[in-house]
Amino acid sequence: MLSDVGRLADHQTRLTSARSARPFWLATPAVFQPASEILIFLYIQRAVEMAIRAGEPARAAQWEANEALRATVVGEPRALELAQRVLQLNPGHDATYVAALAFANLGDARRARELSQQLNRQFPLDTLVQESELLTIQAVIDFRQGFPTRAIETLKRASQYELRYADHFALQPVYVRGEAYLKAAQGQQAAAEFQKMLAHHGIVGNSITGALAHLQLGRAQAMMGDKTAARKSYQDFLAIWKDADPDIPIYRQAKAEYALLR
Repeated sequence: MLSDVGRLADHQTRLTSARSARPFWLATPAVFQPASEILIFLYIQRAVEMAIRAGEPARAAQWEANEALRATVVGEPRALELAQRVLQLNPGHDATYVAALAFANLGDARRARELSQQLNRQFPLDTLVQESELLTIQAVIDFRQGFPTRAIETLKRASQYELRYADHFALQPVYVRGEAYLKAAQGQQAAAEFQKMLAHHGIVGNSITGALAHLQLGRAQAMMGDKTAARKSYQDFLAIWKDADPDIPIYRQAKAEYALLR
């Protein structure tokens, strides 16, 4: 196995090749099928640097926020540092929303609420902000604080809007609701939420939660006692992430859980 230094050097070489082959401003990191955490990180930082040099701090903040939330979802230790950087970049609406989700997932309810209140002040008449985004932030706070039933209740209002738009973290209300059902030991309801995500791959796009929906579905199926279906869902996830770095926390956990089902 390559050392961290060796891996970084290898990925920097690959990043240099990627820059010469394609205008980087148009590139989108392959978060759905992560070949390497380090390579994704290098792509993101390159995008942030270019946006700052181009005088577009809001765009830079969006890149940073997307990476921060992705890192929280997979359990990367640098997630908090990335989320903090967003606040230094004059974030716009999208970056503020995603950063709030990142802080909420990290258990920093204070900063998540501050950003939520900021969105509420800036967009009092925006339907998606008021009826989806603010509710999702609060639901993540509730869920991470150990109140999954409260999170499920909070997200009821968001259901009529959750399929209305797509971005890097589309269907967040669905994913969070599924997590809350899992935490509440309601496997059947959790499975329905993750199946909804898999049925709307055109909305989910290359969002990392699209791949993780397979894993979460497997967990729900295992909770329901359907080991055959659970094994298939785990296999689907592991196939999508077959080239992922082996030390990604959620990937290691998924492999360990799958081993217990075999």
